[in-house]
Amino acid sequence: MTTAMTTTNRTETKGGFFKNFMKGLFTSTAGTGLFIGGMVLSVLLLFYAGIYLHVEWIEECLADMYQFTYMLNRGNFDLELIGMDAIVRLSSFLMISMCIGYIPTFVYMFFNRKLEGGYGEKVNVKRLIGWMAIFYAANLVLEIAINALQPLPIFQTATADLMAVNLLGTQGNIWLNLLTTGLLAPIAEEISLRYMVQRGMYKVNPKFAIFWASIIFGIMHMNLFQGTFAFIMGLILGIIYYKTNNLWYTTIIHIVNNSLAVIFTQFGVNGYVAYTIMPLVLLAVWFVIKKREEKKAALVENTNEPETLYV
Repeated sequence: MTTAMTTTNRTETKGGFFKNFMKGLFTSTAGTGLFIGGMVLSVLLLFYAGIYLHVEWIEECLADMYQFTYMLNRGNFDLELIGMDAIVRLSSFLMISMCIGYIPTFVYMFFNRKLEGGYGEKVNVKRLIGWMAIFYAANLVLEIAINALQPLPIFQTATADLMAVNLLGTQGNIWLNLLTTGLLAPIAEEISLRYMVQRGMYKVNPKFAIFWASIIFGIMHMNLFQGTFAFIMGLILGIIYYKTNNLWYTTIIHIVNNSLAVIFTQFGVNGYVAYTIMPLVLLAVWFVIKKREEKKAALVENTNEPETLYV
């Protein structure tokens, strides 16, 4: 009996990485098919809004795309000639189209309440606050550690690239950045990385699955400095998802984190101060909720006590 079970397990995990990676990414019922359809639909809607409805911002994006393609064909591509405004518009257009592409997947997962590991389970507020406090405490430690490594030669180019990314964040429209970077991007990343990739590789090994989902998350940022930070935070989000088996926890934490990052960048808030205050505030809220629950439980227990007959 034991031998048969061992053989079965070996069969499931043989060649596991590629098999389960592709399974998680392509054969999930809430997977690539819905995303591709949503992506095509989002691009068509955006092009329609620009060409036929004459939405000014999208018309400018289409003009930027034409200039971008023209310069590539001529072989004289130059970011300075394109200009920062055009780069911001093109980045926003790409982000919006990709994020809208995940809306059909999100809708499917949201209404499919029986989908294990998706959005079907309720969220325990105290547990969410606790995980968020841990996330931001780790965020603070990581912020200090990585910024201490910033002067190293290996990070020099990456630091310059990161400054350009932050410049995009400060020059872009805050409401558009909150919609894309703050809301839509976290939903898309959590569905694709945590649900599809990480969950798809659980049969190989949960630790292995968390690691590879985090590696992909880091690579997606296309910057060594930011990618290192994203990789480690991806590990923490992966652990939270594994422990809760509920995509709401990591999605909410991701949305809050990205939205605050947009606001901090736009208004020049000091990251060290913000990320020092955040875990303290969250721990205080967690403690208050815990005390209230204990008080409520004690009240219920006292109410249910059997009456004692005194003689």
